[in-house]
Amino acid sequence: MSPVTHPARPPLLTRPFLQVIALQVSYSAAMGCFVLFPKFLASEFDAAPHQIGNAQAAFSLTNVLIVPLVGAGVDRLGRRAFLLLGSLVFTVAAIGFARVEVMGPAVYALRLLQGASWAFVYVSSATLIADNAPPQRLSQALALFGACVHLTSGAVPPLVEIASERLGWSAVFSAAAGLSLVSAALSLGVARRPAGGRGEGPQIGLGEVLRRPSVRHTIAVTAGIGLALSTLTTFIQPFALERGITRIGGYFAAYSLTTVAVRLVLGAWIDRADRHRVAALTSTAYVALLLGALLLSTPAMVVFGILLGLAHGLFMPAFHAMNLTGAGPQERGKVVAVLSGSLNMGVGMGTAGLGLLAGQIGYAGIFPVAALLATISPLLLWLRPGAERWSAAGPRPRVVQGAPGVEGDAKRR
Repeated sequence: MSPVTHPARPPLLTRPFLQVIALQVSYSAAMGCFVLFPKFLASEFDAAPHQIGNAQAAFSLTNVLIVPLVGAGVDRLGRRAFLLLGSLVFTVAAIGFARVEVMGPAVYALRLLQGASWAFVYVSSATLIADNAPPQRLSQALALFGACVHLTSGAVPPLVEIASERLGWSAVFSAAAGLSLVSAALSLGVARRPAGGRGEGPQIGLGEVLRRPSVRHTIAVTAGIGLALSTLTTFIQPFALERGITRIGGYFAAYSLTTVAVRLVLGAWIDRADRHRVAALTSTAYVALLLGALLLSTPAMVVFGILLGLAHGLFMPAFHAMNLTGAGPQERGKVVAVLSGSLNMGVGMGTAGLGLLAGQIGYAGIFPVAALLATISPLLLWLRPGAERWSAAGPRPRVVQGAPGVEGDAKRR
């Protein structure tokens, strides 16, 4: 009797895949220079809670407004142009922040530019990752992509904290401008569009994607996660300062490095596990962390960052893979745009609204409010079981009978 052989898994770490990773690492390092931006506003300009919230919201809401156009453009015009433009726009914004001296309109205008930049770069990069990943390894590909982002952004904040104290914030933001120029140069080497992507199937409008029932539920879930994440990364900074915790770089390092470790170690497992159950459990963890933030103390900062990293490290690749499974080249950019836009819609609404509320009830009071609002995410996920119900792809045949991995699993559901 001959031994049973299993089909070899298709390669993931191809040259196109690694090109996108290299570009995103450079861009994420530039973005990481602004992770402590709320601390910069609070310490340098003595910014009020609503000013911090509005500055953060400017970034996110710009992303929400522009990301539909980016998603459509990435699918129609190709990926490379948006990567290049986004990197150059970030360079301009970083140079502007190196010269800003007061809390005024310039701060909000430059955050608007950064929000547009992120929409260009993230949607293009994530779409390229989906272009180049085998379907049965999509969660692992997205996990590795996210791991590189968080590894870079996690390593940068502690360095930023030291550099800002010794060299000043202008030097930090000038370094960010240089890093984004590197990503602009690297963008010239990536593929403009996926092989065979031009003209493959009919053009699909964004409106058609948004009308799909699964997409409407995805927007609600992702917005809830965005609100939770923004509260745990933006308002936890002035809240910690208010409690006498002056060093918060370790929190972000623990959060990012744990996210990286989870995605590197468990990325492949997510593809083999129940993606829906992973997403539902970890979305519940965000809500628990919002309530647990009220117990924050200096010794607990790193532990709290680790727990947030565990939740975030598993949720994003699982939920994004659920949505991208089966999406073709003409709609991947739009699906990524929906995920990015709805996440930033939650971030923007959370930072703006909770920033105003914090001025009335204090930073400690907004965490239970955020927990209540973010409950929409686990609630919808638990009420709609099954990963296949969350695919944002159109009603085309998406399942290859007998194929290994995700597609093979789908036929058994």
